[in-house]
Amino acid sequence: MVVITPKQKKIVTSYSGFEYISVTSPSFNDTVKYFKATSEKFQEIRPAPKPYEVVEEEIDHYMNVPTFGGIYYDKFRDVYYRIGKFPKPEGYDGFKSDYLDPMANPRDWAIIVLDKDFKKLTEYTLKQPKDGIYFENCFVNKYGFYVAYVDYSKEDKLVFKGFVLEENQN
Repeated sequence: MVVITPKQKKIVTSYSGFEYISVTSPSFNDTVKYFKATSEKFQEIRPAPKPYEVVEEEIDHYMNVPTFGGIYYDKFRDVYYRIGKFPKPEGYDGFKSDYLDPMANPRDWAIIVLDKDFKKLTEYTLKQPKDGIYFENCFVNKYGFYVAYVDYSKEDKLVFKGFVLEENQN
């Protein structure tokens, strides 16, 4: 996922299998800079050892490594939120992708918060609830960072959980 920040005039990119984010200018004239943006709870992301012959092997590799989703810029707090999924080494369906159906193989999340200079401020672990949280259904507004929850028994109703970054007063 790519986010363009008008205030800082930067293009920030989050890749699913990379611990770092890349930052460059909208003109692409600058050198691309990389900043580590991962959870301390994640192990190293291993590349696939070979081309997979069957889909199940590919899903097995994917489910056993952390993976990242989007990066979101919060112009109200001048911070970035990056989403990461924890590995799920056992108890998953090797024939289903949690990208297509989050409840097929639910995984816990890390919400990683970076400051305007891309230094990690904090992170929050979000347990996968029974109703499901969606990797790509997130947004930022003046009240905070929001993640979509889906209750399949009430599909007409959208529910979002909000997170607000507060300054430590100690």
